[in-house]
Amino acid sequence: MFYVAGKGEKGQNIFKAAVYNSTAPVPVSIKFDGRTAKKGERATLTVLTGPADPYAVNDPWTQKNVVKETRSTLTAGEGGVFKFELEALSVAALELR
Repeated sequence: MFYVAGKGEKGQNIFKAAVYNSTAPVPVSIKFDGRTAKKGERATLTVLTGPADPYAVNDPWTQKNVVKETRSTLTAGEGGVFKFELEALSVAALELR
């Protein structure tokens, strides 16, 4: 997994990650430095995943989009830690306002 964390244009904490060549889901546990999230605080997770067929492609002529976008709300656990898993060939962004 490759990742970066930082601040957005409006000062929100953002974590972005990409998973390549994984044979199993990758567990993620993140706590933002400099901004302690409280237990129960929420963040938005957006995950983009590719199709099971590695040769599938987007086709603008037929408007076929093989990329699946999933948005969910995560709740911080003890110590303001957010936990989730990312599948192989996925890209994610976690935003804490």
